[in-house]
Amino acid sequence: MAVGMEDHLGMIQLFHRGQTEIGACNDLIDDIKRSPKSISMKHDIDSSHITIDQSSTLTLGRILIEEKPCIISDDVENIQNVDLLYNSHVKKLGKCMIPIPSDGRNCTAHGVLLMPTGNIIVSDFQNDKLKLFTVKGQYLDELEISGYPHDVCSVDDDTVAVAVTNRNVGIHVVEVQPSKLTLSNVIKVPKDIACQGLAFMDGHFMVSTLKDIHSVTMDGKVEKVQILSSPCWHLASDVKNNKTFACQKTSTVDGIVVTRLPNGIQIYGLDERVVKNAMGVDVDSEGNVYVCGQDSNKVLQVSAYGNKFRELLTSKDGIDKPRAISVCGDKFVVTNQSSQDRNEIHVYQLY
Repeated sequence: MAVGMEDHLGMIQLFHRGQTEIGACNDLIDDIKRSPKSISMKHDIDSSHITIDQSSTLTLGRILIEEKPCIISDDVENIQNVDLLYNSHVKKLGKCMIPIPSDGRNCTAHGVLLMPTGNIIVSDFQNDKLKLFTVKGQYLDELEISGYPHDVCSVDDDTVAVAVTNRNVGIHVVEVQPSKLTLSNVIKVPKDIACQGLAFMDGHFMVSTLKDIHSVTMDGKVEKVQILSSPCWHLASDVKNNKTFACQKTSTVDGIVVTRLPNGIQIYGLDERVVKNAMGVDVDSEGNVYVCGQDSNKVLQVSAYGNKFRELLTSKDGIDKPRAISVCGDKFVVTNQSSQDRNEIHVYQLY
């Protein structure tokens, strides 16, 4: 009617109202999925009041209301009909060059971590180093690692850890000052555990190898918690929900791409058609999971419940063999392993 009467103001108002109502419906759906619960109501009648005694207070009973959370079973596997996320956009803020004068070889970034301070820590596998940069690319410090450094994770705001193979095998715990890296402890593990992926949660580390995942306490006690079907190079922890995510390299449609621990199940409808050779993984404060597809040249954002995903970055955005990713607030960083970009960390912002 607004269009037919050429009521442009009415048409605009109707459009805005429709957009608002759609947004409200989407928010409601998200709330329902985030905290599903059942409510039962019962009228409890006092059986002693069979007849009405005029000398006593009239009692009609009471209403009992009971709320119970609806637990989503952990044996639920693939979620089909995965939808796209439409509300996340990305803009590139810049890049950080990681070669420094003391390097003896070409850089290869196996792990990266974006700190709450805005600084970036990267593990340089080829040069056996941890390096510290500002988000604008200014070099701050380096720490030589006795072994090959791989995945990096946060322990707290002032402490990080790196998984190390060869020579001094284990988890190297590092204190981070504004412009200084200091090795504080080495948690040794058996040499047959080739540490690759690393995450920290609830006072202990999760360490992945090519075949399984182990739990490692701060005093070095090791326990195997999961056997893997494919190699896992990176781990990430959702501290709020006490979950750890493992990204597995797979080349089959039925292969598990993202595994959620401690149950070891695939909750995302991602397969080799969507993400090829999954590598880096991280989780944001809302529980959304970010996955790097190295051979598909994509960075995906998957909703907390696995029912939606979005291609945040593709080869059209300059992504070329992404290896590691780290998310902090509304920013995230990605490393590439292509011959042209292996010396760079790319910095992005979500909006």
